[in-house]
Formats: sequence, C-alpha cells, structure tokens
Amino acid sequence: MKFNKEPSHVFLDKNMNIWIKSFFIAFLVICSIFLSLIAVNYAMPLLCKECRPGFITQAVDTGIFNSKYIYWGKSYCKNSTCKKEVINNFLTSEPVFINENYGKCETLLFLGDSFTESPWDNVGKSYAEHFAINLSEKNHSCYKLLRMAMSGVGNDQQLARFSDVVKFLKPKLVVWQFYWNDFYDNVEKPLYSLDNGKLIRHKSYKIAYFWAGWLNQKIPFMSGSKLGDFFLYFGELRKDFTSDWYRIENDLPSLYSFNEQKITAFLQEMDNLEKKYNFKLVTTVSPLECEFIFIDGCSKLDELDPIPYSVFSEIQGNLTSILKAHSNFISMYENNYSSQEDQLNASDFWGQETVIGARHLGASGQEKAGKTLFLNFFSKGESI
Repeated sequence: MKFNKEPSHVFLDKNMNIWIKSFFIAFLVICSIFLSLIAVNYAMPLLCKECRPGFITQAVDTGIFNSKYIYWGKSYCKNSTCKKEVINNFLTSEPVFINENYGKCETLLFLGDSFTESPWDNVGKSYAEHFAINLSEKNHSCYKLLRMAMSGVGNDQQLARFSDVVKFLKPKLVVWQFYWNDFYDNVEKPLYSLDNGKLIRHKSYKIAYFWAGWLNQKIPFMSGSKLGDFFLYFGELRKDFTSDWYRIENDLPSLYSFNEQKITAFLQEMDNLEKKYNFKLVTTVSPLECEFIFIDGCSKLDELDPIPYSVFSEIQGNLTSILKAHSNFISMYENNYSSQEDQLNASDFWGQETVIGARHLGASGQEKAGKTLFLNFFSKGESI
C-alpha cells in the first residue's frame, strides 16, 4: 500500500494557520470582554443612580479581603523580626511595652473594632494603653500590650482571628470590646453558624461582602471604577439591615434573639479557649454616641443617621444584658464624657460630616475609659 506523505512545509503551514486562528479568536474574546466592561462601567451610573457603596470602600482601602476572615487589617510588620507576632501577615497592632524595668512582660490583648483600633486618635494613648498603665502601676509588672482590632469587623471575624493566633500570642488577659453595631455585623458577615448550639466555622465564599471587596482588590483597574463600586454596593446590600431602619425597628425582637444565641455561643467558645490556653477573659462595651457627646448631640445624631437614637439605645442595652449574663462583663464608662476634649473632632473622623465625637473618643476620653475600665476591673475582684 502506498501512502502520500505531505511535504513538511505544508504540515507547518497548516499548524501555523491553526495557531493564528486560535490567537485571533482569543484576541477577539479578550477585546469583547474588555469593551463590555468599559460599556458596563459607563452605563452603570445611568442604570443604578443610587448604587453608592458605604463603609465597605474603607474596608477595601485599609484591609485585606481573604477567605478566612472576610477582611482584616494590613500588617504593621515590614521585616522578618516581627513575623511571629503578626501571623499570616494580618494585623495585630505593634506591641507597646509598659514598664519594662519590672522584668518579664505578660501579654495583654484587646480584641475589638475601630474603638479599640483607635485609628483616629493620633494624639495621646488608646484606652487599652491607659488600662495597661494603671494595671502595671498597681501590680508592679511589665506588660506587652497588643490590640487585635479592625474598623467595621464583627464578632465572627474577631473570634475567628483570635482563635487562629491565640496559641502564638499567649495572652495573660484578653479584653473583648463590643459595640451595638455588632448586632448587624454578625448578620451581614457570618463566619459561624449554629447547629444545635454548636458553632460551625465557614470560609467567606458564600458571603457577597467578601466577593465584592476581593474582586475590587484583585482585578486590575476595578477599584475606583463604576463597575467596582456597583460590586461593592451589591455586596454590602446583602442582608444590610442598616439601609432600612424601619424594617430593623419592626424586627428587633428576632434580631436580639439571633444575637443572644450567637454571642452566647461565642462566649462559650472563648471559655473553652480560656481554659485551653490559660488566659483570663473579660468583656466590655464601648460608649454609645449620646452617652459621651453634648446634651444636644442626640437630636443632631438622629438627623444625621438613618437609625434613630432610641434603636441605638435599645440594641446597646440588649447587648450589655447578653454580656452581663456571662458574668465577666466590665464597664468602661460611667456616663461622664462631657468635655469637648473627650471627643474627636468631626474632621478627624475619616472626613465624614458628623457631630463631634459621634463614635470615637479623643485623648481625654480614651484616658477616662481606660481608667474606668481598670477601676471596675478591680472593684469586681478581678486580678491577673
């Protein structure tokens, strides 16, 4: 049998044509996607004029979106000497050493949100540092202070982050700071679910908030674009109770019940970690806005925020009741934040238009909170 063999140059020409066609098709597909994204980017403001993201834009700027914690803060660590303190390159504040002359330093760890992170307080010390100073002077001991905190995170994220690093950080005392908006964060950013009272931890893959931030950080040119803003808006919209306070107010009993179960389970998990890693846990609640701004500030706050003060107050009260039921609650304020120095100026609060001190304490307010927390800690008979 005789076979007709094609000359080698004919074979090469055929393969070259296939490669050229494939490249051309791929090029057209890429160009089509690129042009479609441009078209959508320009059309988005017309299709959705109200699609403006909120706090999530700050999370994209200051945090790292990841599957373990949804997002957490960028590390202060820039070299290998502090990698052990940071763990996985996510934020644990740079350690502050209190009275090293006393010898070996025990670790105090404050866990919480922006109130503990104190990113706006550029003058003076945080309430955590004032607590540590008072504790050091009373016990004549050295302390290494760590603040494991991030603006906007909820209790799910805080517990997940702490659980992953507690064995490395070896704290002697853990102060877990809560705030009323944890009620909503725990719904919007769930990393844990309850199965017959047992906590089940999940990755972030089913959370729209995570995908919105992750896409904006990972895809070139997405951040700051109209399309990127739409993703952020859509991600933030998922179970976003704070966008509709009427629905929240009508649903407060179920919201309270949900958080009572979840926060109680969180505290039970912390009890388990407390026994396993030999630290002492106390909880506290940061002051509500109207509890430390001027008397006329409450009416101003109602005008600026979609949720009225009465709802803030009820949620804060419910949250405090949940924590007090666990018996390790310590108050950090006594309704005595009244001077202008206690509050941050509106211009210091991320450029937002808000009343003075609308959420975070200034230098003297931080000092009062830290000292009050310290005094209540010992008046309750606590010690480390």
